[in-house]
Amino acid sequence: MQDRFGFGASSTFERALVVVLAIVACLALMRGWQLGQSVAGIDYYQFWVVGEAVDHDAVTNPYSDRVRAHLGERYLERSIPSSRRHAAAQARSVLETYSTPFLYTAVHALASGNYERDFARWHAMSLVAFVFGVVAFGRMAGMGFAAALTGLILIVALAAPFQSEAQVANVNRAQLGGLALAGVLLGRRDSNAALFAAGAILGASTMFKPNVAIAIFLVACAIAILRGRGAALSLGGGIAGGAALCFALSVFFFHSAQAWSEWARTLSVIPDEIIRVSLGNYAPLPILLGGMSGTTSALSAGVLCVPVVYALWRARERPDDFEPSQLAALVIGLGCVIALMSATLVWEHYFLLAFPLGLAVAGNAFAGKRMDVVAWLRFRILPAVAFLGLLATPAYGISGLPHETYFPLVQGSALVILYALGVWWLADPPRVDVDQASSRFA
Repeated sequence: MQDRFGFGASSTFERALVVVLAIVACLALMRGWQLGQSVAGIDYYQFWVVGEAVDHDAVTNPYSDRVRAHLGERYLERSIPSSRRHAAAQARSVLETYSTPFLYTAVHALASGNYERDFARWHAMSLVAFVFGVVAFGRMAGMGFAAALTGLILIVALAAPFQSEAQVANVNRAQLGGLALAGVLLGRRDSNAALFAAGAILGASTMFKPNVAIAIFLVACAIAILRGRGAALSLGGGIAGGAALCFALSVFFFHSAQAWSEWARTLSVIPDEIIRVSLGNYAPLPILLGGMSGTTSALSAGVLCVPVVYALWRARERPDDFEPSQLAALVIGLGCVIALMSATLVWEHYFLLAFPLGLAVAGNAFAGKRMDVVAWLRFRILPAVAFLGLLATPAYGISGLPHETYFPLVQGSALVILYALGVWWLADPPRVDVDQASSRFA
């Protein structure tokens, strides 16, 4: 039996390699921690301020222009000069509050009121969630620990989305960890309790930030088609229960359900001047089309979902071709990539959510089997090209292109490749000689 590098799963070489890679990963993560600690955390600051304002200043609607300006000014005055909080407050003198009420509720639940302490806590928690997410998705994809750690090192050391996330302290690392936890639970065979728990996590994830809604829709389709009605009901019950609980918690925190309607309304009126390409909005489809409405975005997402659902439907007569953990990683990854491909707003750190699919399609890259030209293209060359495209940073300096051209082009192309490979995987599951037992969660 062989692992993904072709060495015996219990070989001394592999154990030594894993130890060395773990040390390198720790060093890379230390650099990532230092990068995060050297910035003000302007996105986290906004989440933190809204929670503080709701809790201590009786704010019930943080989504109006008047309140955004008022809170920015008030919390700038309350900050101490030369502090991290003061730097963040200066950068966010007018808040950009477009997140869900539950996101503000959840972030405030972890806060103490001391920005320095709370920022460090959020940074540490996000980093732990990110490490778990990358390693878990790698393992679900069929990678040994050595391959999963290699992916982690590359992302931490070279990926522009990770660097961007560390600089602004957004929520994408936390989202990655939550999706991975749900994926691990989805990979458990014949366990309705695990499906319910996975659904609850996915429902909460949508209420936290709805950019994962497409992934949850595709997961529900996959479970209903390949596992049947009972499994679908368990998953659906978990999704509904998780979403309902998060809604109730946010209503209790805001003292009103009106915050949700105000949030929904404000999404349609985000000013163009704060989401320009020059500021880092690298959404590929609006750039390609020269602009895009919310309706066009929804239609694009629907069109991109059709081949995925069709491939799942065609696969209902051969469910044994799909290993549950790898299928979970693939479907979650496809949902995230479709969201990125069809969205009107994609900041650089949003691309962090494309790595689950990048890891899923790379899961067979280290299989020790002879491959023909097509297999080499499918399992090794195209996944590697897409993964490098997601990293983006390595070739930026030598490209000679401005950032508003380079990043949408390179990372947008990576999304297209990943989407095509993911649909191909569903339509024709790979059959390779690997040690399944040594490369999956129990």
